Amino acid sequence: MSVEQVPERQGTRATGPLPSLIANAAAVNCFVLTGANRTAIIRKIHIMNRTVSQVTVTFGTGIGPQVAGDLPGYVVMAGLDRQITEEEIPAWEAIATITAQSTLAGAAPLDVQVVVECEVFLGT
Repeated sequence: MSVEQVPERQGTRATGPLPSLIANAAAVNCFVLTGANRTAIIRKIHIMNRTVSQVTVTFGTGIGPQVAGDLPGYVVMAGLDRQITEEEIPAWEAIATITAQSTLAGAAPLDVQVVVECEVFLGT
């Protein structure tokens, strides 16, 4: 009996828009999956905290009170930014639009902004 190695899937890298997390209880879309049979894995996250307080940003799927926090919260100190790379992000594959939610409300220019880079896969 022989053992065959399963080939590694290769997806396409894409970056989401630059949403502003301005409402404390509301999640915003940070990466929209379009089309059928598409999934995405977050590979890089860049969070910019332009508020005067420490914030925690969580990622998941869903909008409003139905947000599912699928990744742990990432803490960013006041007035700083944080880059999270592939090695620090748990292996979670999204099957719906990825949303982000902040623990602090703010309005531009004192807001929290987030950019994610995802690897998008087509098919199963």
